[in-house]
Amino acid sequence: LRHFTVTVPEGGVVEGQTFLAPLPSEYEAGEGYKRIQAPTGRWKDGLFDCGMYGWFHASLCCALCCTQIAMGQVMARLRLSWLGSPTPAASAGSNTIHSNFRNTFNVVLCLVCAYTVFSVSLEFAAMPPPKWDYELDGAYYVPAVVPLLRMWGSLLFTIWSIWALLKTRRSLRSTYSIPVSRQCANAEENCPGCEDFVCAACCGCCVVGQMLRHTGEYETYGGRCCSSSGHVRGTPAVV
Repeated sequence: LRHFTVTVPEGGVVEGQTFLAPLPSEYEAGEGYKRIQAPTGRWKDGLFDCGMYGWFHASLCCALCCTQIAMGQVMARLRLSWLGSPTPAASAGSNTIHSNFRNTFNVVLCLVCAYTVFSVSLEFAAMPPPKWDYELDGAYYVPAVVPLLRMWGSLLFTIWSIWALLKTRRSLRSTYSIPVSRQCANAEENCPGCEDFVCAACCGCCVVGQMLRHTGEYETYGGRCCSSSGHVRGTPAVV
């Protein structure tokens, strides 16, 4: 157990309250204390700064092409559940993000794969049969259950995607003490969480990309699409 002195935020704190403080540089000496230093109190960059690491960077490609998979990587970094809610801290035996909360990423990956297989199967079920199977009048009727299943499957997956992304963004803002934007300050007072909802519902890939960049020190550690954290193996944990 190691101790160090910090300066409390403006206005002070009360008993039991938690807040973030930068880790002293001497605590980063040695492999056992390396951590990614994500900014607190502000976003690292803007919502639409997607190409700051290049247009073919892993964070951008994954956020655009596999938004839910990229969201699972953010969840793994922040130690969240597959619904975006905080979970108990991982054991202190390992400090690499690849070994912590891999199950969360696996759950998200399974959900995305299951929905993809479900959707493709329904597409095949709705395809017209060969000509020799047509009825005499040439008409082809899609079973009523097919569009119904397609509608409900798409609706449930969309609701989960927006809700999980909303909760993940809210958890990240809470962890790094990031306030809402000035444009949404008044609306947030009347409708708490509206900024997170609007961002998650209207521009999910941009939100995921911003969270990946905020929690990923890509200037030092490389990005990788096919990993549970979006980083190369051996990357330190996120603070």
